[in-house]
Amino acid sequence: MAAVLPVRSAWRAASHGAWAVKRRSALLLAAGVRGPAHGAGADGSAQFGWTGGSARGFAALPEHVVITMPKLSPTMEQGNIATWGKNEGDEFAEGDVLAEVETDKATVNFEATDAGFIAKVLRPAGSTDVKVGDPIAISVEELGMVVAFKDYAVSSSSSSSSSDDSSSSDGSKGAAADASEQPPAPASDKQYPEHDAVGMPKLSPTMEQGTLAAWHKKEGEAFAEGDVLAEVETDKATVNFEATSDGYVAKILKPEGTSDVKVGDLIMITVEEADLVPAFADYKPAAARDAAATPPASSPLPAAASKEVASASSSGASQAAPAPPAARPAPVQRPPQESSSNFRDIETTKYQRISAQRLLESKLTVPHYYLQASVAIDNMMALRKTLNARSTEKRPFKLSVNDFVIKACAKALIDVPAVNSQWTGQSIREFASADISVAVMTDAGLITPIIFNADRKGIVEISQEIKELAALARQNKLKPEQFMGGTFTISNLGSFGGVDNFSAVINPPQAAILAVGGSVQRFEPPADGSTDVLHVVNEMGVTLSCDHRVIDGAVGAEWLAAFKRYMADPASMIL
Repeated sequence: MAAVLPVRSAWRAASHGAWAVKRRSALLLAAGVRGPAHGAGADGSAQFGWTGGSARGFAALPEHVVITMPKLSPTMEQGNIATWGKNEGDEFAEGDVLAEVETDKATVNFEATDAGFIAKVLRPAGSTDVKVGDPIAISVEELGMVVAFKDYAVSSSSSSSSSDDSSSSDGSKGAAADASEQPPAPASDKQYPEHDAVGMPKLSPTMEQGTLAAWHKKEGEAFAEGDVLAEVETDKATVNFEATSDGYVAKILKPEGTSDVKVGDLIMITVEEADLVPAFADYKPAAARDAAATPPASSPLPAAASKEVASASSSGASQAAPAPPAARPAPVQRPPQESSSNFRDIETTKYQRISAQRLLESKLTVPHYYLQASVAIDNMMALRKTLNARSTEKRPFKLSVNDFVIKACAKALIDVPAVNSQWTGQSIREFASADISVAVMTDAGLITPIIFNADRKGIVEISQEIKELAALARQNKLKPEQFMGGTFTISNLGSFGGVDNFSAVINPPQAAILAVGGSVQRFEPPADGSTDVLHVVNEMGVTLSCDHRVIDGAVGAEWLAAFKRYMADPASMIL
């Protein structure tokens, strides 16, 4: 392996003015860590340590910047490269969109904070689950330098050094050490012949672990396609685990009777030739630990891809015994079909998966309770009609019911600040301004853009702002600061029709969410009892979901009463 020489870590470079960080449209792009000359890899590529953002490299290659996956939201750990805005050889200027990145929140533009040329795209459009800090592109300052990076590739050694990079007290040495300082491989390391590392298969749609009831093949025995290798007790029944190819059982890693074996955990080793079996007599699961990254048998990779995974694991193991050098598709038992009905599986987006996880966590960890009320809206509807009539060509607007709901919620939050709070674990954080998150439906799922300081904004301003934010949300163009945060959420299904009431799931760390249903008409006598004649009133059903750790029932009822007063007398909240 080529020598890996250190670059000063980001925090030390910052103290010398060499680490520039600039925020632009929710983009953090670190521009340049200058360091001493670095070693070159076997392919001529620069080898150096870095911590994220981008790092300037010096080696046999011209001076360049390694652009890494940026952290585009506080909770982002990895992202998908949806599209590249620039191709190899293209010039870019400060502010140009280099790529669109799908984060755990939304699709965000990744913009340049400097000028240059794209020398090499390391992660093509469509790449998924790219970790924050992983290299995604190379940029240079001059067009003539681009050709030097035609065959550039990031080696596994430089990638692994990024996570271990650190700096000594004098800033002259990082954790990435010179090759001469690398410890020798343990004497016990052993290379095994080509083989299959077989994991516990997923034998039912809901199976997460299983019990090895019985092995039908012993070590050294041959098996053919369709042979039963083992009987596995799943969460549904005892199922035969059948082979999908020919081979020999080289090593059984989980004996009969082993229970609670997780899907994907290694259970056996197989080989193609009988004379390869003795090589695995001393094979231990610990020696194959890195091979656990091989996909479970329920979803085998193509042969070439599987071998690449195993090879990469083996080459990267310097502190543990090496993984098996290859792994072909393992015998697989396909899950039994539970229904003969036609169906289709719709692939979920990363955003949908994360949203599902957080909704589940909210329901499991937040003690919800619900308060329902009917809200009189006749006066609000009359005022809305009057104000909309004042729309002019110079100042056009069209107020909606939801605009008044947002304003009434904000005013009620200022009146009852205990609801405008969050649970932090050690304390309850109470906010001075009402930042209202409003649920908006998009093709990618729900997202909640925020009306900040809604308590201090007029109805028309709120109306125009939410329309602009909703349009950006549907185009996947919201910036993180436009949908991250908020102190209270509104989910309104009234406009969809047919929904009188519903209960919404709290959006942590917020402590409450208001679910707004449709309006209904009912008859009631005059409030002053002056006549027996009934008249029609319009009412809107709402449900307040509260976090009982933060909001006691009496406090929730107090807030709901304040909200109803503002909706019944809307002039009081716009004066």
